[in-house]
Amino acid sequence: MLENRYKTTGKSRKVLLIAHQFPPKGWSGVHRTTKFARYLPHFNWIPLVLTSEKSFHPIPMDASLVKEVEHVLTNTANMMSHDDFMSLWRAIGTLFWPVLRIMGKNPESFVQGVRWRYSQWLSPDHACTWILPALWCGIRVVRRQRPRVIYATAPPFSSLVIGALLSKLTRLPLIADFRDLWMSNFDRRPVANFRKWTDPRLERLCVSQASKIITTTHLSGQTLCANYPDIPKERFCTIYNGFDSADFPNPGNTLAVRDYMLICHVGSLYGKQTPEPFLKALDLAFQEYPDMHHNLRVRFVGKVEQFQSLLQDRQSNVFVEATGPLPHQQAIENLLSADVLLLIIGIGGEVVVPGKIFEYFAARKPIIACAPTEGEAASLLRSHGSCTIVNHSDVEKIKNAIVCHYQRWSKGDGDTKVFSDAFINQFERRELTRQLVKLFNEYA
Repeated sequence: MLENRYKTTGKSRKVLLIAHQFPPKGWSGVHRTTKFARYLPHFNWIPLVLTSEKSFHPIPMDASLVKEVEHVLTNTANMMSHDDFMSLWRAIGTLFWPVLRIMGKNPESFVQGVRWRYSQWLSPDHACTWILPALWCGIRVVRRQRPRVIYATAPPFSSLVIGALLSKLTRLPLIADFRDLWMSNFDRRPVANFRKWTDPRLERLCVSQASKIITTTHLSGQTLCANYPDIPKERFCTIYNGFDSADFPNPGNTLAVRDYMLICHVGSLYGKQTPEPFLKALDLAFQEYPDMHHNLRVRFVGKVEQFQSLLQDRQSNVFVEATGPLPHQQAIENLLSADVLLLIIGIGGEVVVPGKIFEYFAARKPIIACAPTEGEAASLLRSHGSCTIVNHSDVEKIKNAIVCHYQRWSKGDGDTKVFSDAFINQFERRELTRQLVKLFNEYA
């Protein structure tokens, strides 16, 4: 029996988790669903995961995450990947080569021209080719396994569309998890004109169909609730991202002995989350305090390709290292070995609370946060008790924060502020899973 794969007591119920990002994929959006799937059996809920092996964009793989969900029954419905799209358009270009030649083009230039356009055409997003295969697979899972609830997490928002359609067809309650806002996202990119009509209607379908709408911040929930005044407020709730204490055996301990101070940023940087103001501040600090050249290093762990040239071109590049994406446990080791942690949230990110912020809390290290000073992340950071918050674009104040932490490190003072265990532990993954289970129990 399926229940034999789980450590459960009493009568267990099943939930269908629709998650495009799931191990062995290793992007940041994977961790929330992975941890839910890991700990749901502790509360007598059996997760049945519907996911895709393929992705439209190249995604780093993290085999270490697979061990956490070995007990999970995974159902795969594949989609067209980036390479599949390129092969299709290349075949079309070759087929119409005589016409393209008259127009002064060749098949490859045709493909390159299409490459930047199709991301604007795909509605609701790049995973739209997953909708029909996933819907068919989901119907079969519902018929065979009889889950009580459907949980869909996004982005990509195609997952929510699948959840809404499947909920309509099966009459199962839908729990819609908005890890990011959709239409109200401050970093939403330009789209084709027809998507300005389709995307809002697809979002309304998902919100209207959902029995509960989860957001990862209170401000995001308030924004979504205000956008849909006809939806009862009781349907909206917030479950933050968090950390798994099992990943932090020695929080606050430094794993490496060094003769320099290490500032570490762990996580992806893209869009408006640029490290440029911080790097400018670092240059100023080096100019004013030459001894810092030998005693300070900065490390960026994660996906930062968009700013690779910026990191290489700065005069401080000798002291700045970018490792690229690392397996999750190695990323945590970098958190624990750092002297100071760096958090960057770009302009317009008042509603944003990055998932990594909670692992920063768990590491119990001082934090320099280049972020909106009035945002929800800033409010949480102040409660953390060991954080310097400066406006993302205020180079002078960022420089002062760097110098302050450096002088404290050089004197061997360490951080004197108190880390509140009660505050940090509310974001532990088991506690967050308990909150999710309460929602499931309302409809099971």
